Amino acid sequence: MNALLPLPIVLPLLGAGLSMIVGKSRAAQRAVSLSVLTAVMGCAFAILYEVDRNGALAMQASGWDAPIGITLVADRLSATLLAVASVVLLTVLIYAIGQPGTERNHVG
Repeated sequence: MNALLPLPIVLPLLGAGLSMIVGKSRAAQRAVSLSVLTAVMGCAFAILYEVDRNGALAMQASGWDAPIGITLVADRLSATLLAVASVVLLTVLIYAIGQPGTERNHVG
């Protein structure tokens, strides 16, 4: 399941691009943000499960070896930190969306 390793990096980048595409529609931006962070949290827990089950995961991004390419590695510590951070981010996003009066402070 090494294909899961780049997803917590790629999904927020795609979500940012999609959020720019939907423009000023706050409902669409909120839906994109919630769906992307939920997907990142799912990937984080899937990575945590795989690391706990099979040991550390590693992959070479773009197929290049280590001195030139980027090596993505997930061990128990990094997978746990990723899972905790994704839960905190999703919780903060839900809290921020639920705040009253944020519509008039919107930039854009």
